[in-house]
Amino acid sequence: MPGTKVQASVSCGNFEIKEIKFQGGDLELEADGKIYGARQMENYRFNLKGNFKVSPDLAAKVPLLMTLDKQKTAEGTYPFTITGRISKPSIRVGEFKIPI
Repeated sequence: MPGTKVQASVSCGNFEIKEIKFQGGDLELEADGKIYGARQMENYRFNLKGNFKVSPDLAAKVPLLMTLDKQKTAEGTYPFTITGRISKPSIRVGEFKIPI
């Protein structure tokens, strides 16, 4: 996919995500942060932050985005964070917590 970029490094079982970038499609996304390793996969922990933007076509097809509309920034992006264990992450878009 053109406009896709992933930069990461691994140190002592931890992943440092320097940049994840998807551009040029219905969903544009930028993120960075860390994923902390553990002996068992379900205990890996996320600490990622970023933002995403959707095309008007995708926004019309995904009703959940209407719920998140108040979280949109002036630039038209939605800020997000993903934290917690991989088996039960906490996903926030702005101040809205996505129930999982």
